[in-house]
Amino acid sequence: MAQNTNFFHGMANFRRKVNYIWRIRINDTMVEDFDDINQGIIVYYKNMFMESIQSRPFPCNYGTKHLRSSESASLEEPFTEKEIRDCLANYDGSKAPSPDGFSFKFFKKCRGIVRHDILEAFREFHDSGSLPNCATHSFICLVPKKDATEEIKDLRPISLMGSVNKLICKVLSKRLGHVLSSVVSEFQQASVQGKQISEAGLLANELVDSRRTSRKPSLMLKLDIEKAFDNVNWSCLFKVLARLGFGER
Repeated sequence: MAQNTNFFHGMANFRRKVNYIWRIRINDTMVEDFDDINQGIIVYYKNMFMESIQSRPFPCNYGTKHLRSSESASLEEPFTEKEIRDCLANYDGSKAPSPDGFSFKFFKKCRGIVRHDILEAFREFHDSGSLPNCATHSFICLVPKKDATEEIKDLRPISLMGSVNKLICKVLSKRLGHVLSSVVSEFQQASVQGKQISEAGLLANELVDSRRTSRKPSLMLKLDIEKAFDNVNWSCLFKVLARLGFGER
């Protein structure tokens, strides 16, 4: 626990100054007024998450990989207390608390007190397939990616979710991790257990070195997919999941 010292307040004030948005470039114009900055950011993300295309083509055959029926059924099984407890044990409880004031450390320490409520929340979620609005509401926090922030794209949006919503997401993601290898290519580096996305950078370095050493004519292509996955069309996503063998739930 942080002590109430001058050093603590100095660091807190320093972080506040670093994260504060003093000015931002909007439509090639540097804006410094607080209200104009707020409105510009709101319009920017509204346009990003707004889709004008009503109908889009979809491939008839989506690869050869798909879930087995047993794997698909395992994703929809009722939640068990052991599954929730193991999920809590694997995650650090000292991270910043959720907007509701609770962290994973609270659930670890007070498991005996909140056990029944947590199990009931998971049971209702499994039966209904949805969460109430009070649980899914979140706060969007913009964190600077670099020291000199000039444009909105230099800010990283982070969603601050409620503790119950976050806990359910953790359990679901852990379930999903057990079956991802059945639908993800063996060349995929990210989101696969036992692999790290940093391996892609190492592989690229080895490839460049091998081409330089061989002195053979070569062509390397680097694709910029900035913000490619910042927004996803829901109907397209559901179609892809269905083709991969995921169940309706």
